[in-house]
Amino acid sequence: MTTQWNDFYLMGLDVMDAQHMELVKRVNVLLEAMRDGRGAEEVAVLIRFLEAYAVEHFSAEERLMSSRPEIDFSTHKAQHHFLRRALANFKDKYRARGASASLALNLQQNLLQWLRNHMMITDKKFASIFNGN
Repeated sequence: MTTQWNDFYLMGLDVMDAQHMELVKRVNVLLEAMRDGRGAEEVAVLIRFLEAYAVEHFSAEERLMSSRPEIDFSTHKAQHHFLRRALANFKDKYRARGASASLALNLQQNLLQWLRNHMMITDKKFASIFNGN
């Protein structure tokens, strides 16, 4: 079952919104691959994407946040750090044991949970302050 993009996820910041849409799309690729029995193959592709995404997206978000002192920068940055650590853990497991359906499922579940919490709560607060709402 894929995760459908919903405009409720929009932050009103075009670059951030485009990056979030791409992330949801990539999670869906993993979900579809798992459904088709190719989840293990897709894990390495998603890990590489997430590594680049974490650098690009989190850096851009953090630059924007640092320009607004009323934003709870430390909490937001800590959530980014949490996902980076989790990704490093998944990558270590992948290197140690290779791709597996259980690793793909675990990656998908953790990523979706983090996305829901981060995009729907933390990023929404950030966007509200940044957009002056």
